[in-house]
Amino acid sequence: HVLCDRPSLPLVEQSLRQNRSQLIRMPQVHCAESYLSTDTIDLLRKEIGLQIPAGAS
Repeated sequence: HVLCDRPSLPLVEQSLRQNRSQLIRMPQVHCAESYLSTDTIDLLRKEIGLQIPAGAS
C-alpha cells in the first residue's frame, strides 16, 4: 500500500509506472485528504516556534 496526499498523487502514480518492472505487483494507492491532521500540524508549529494562524484551533 502507498499513502499520499492529493498534490502528490500524479508523481506517485508516475513513479510506480516507471518502476513497474522492478515491482512484484503494483501497490494499492490510497489518497488522503491531508497526510497530517490539523492538530498534528499545530503541535509541530508550536514545537518549532511558528505562529498558529488566527482562527486556527
